[in-house]
Amino acid sequence: MDAIASILRHEDYRIVRQEMVAGQDHPTTRVVVDMTIRGVTVMAIPFDVVQDRGGRWFVTNVDLEKVMAGG
Repeated sequence: MDAIASILRHEDYRIVRQEMVAGQDHPTTRVVVDMTIRGVTVMAIPFDVVQDRGGRWFVTNVDLEKVMAGG
């Protein structure tokens, strides 16, 4: 988890869009985000998230390869 957190450390972000993901066991939302990481904007990073009954959001999938490649 620490390694993932260090990859996703950013200076700024902007949510571009949200959409439902079909075919999942639980209602899943894909949040597409532009992130500024070490001064470079990486465009359209998809995060799949699920909300629990308490209202907390959990990331179930993120395209780390795209983040590490810088877009």
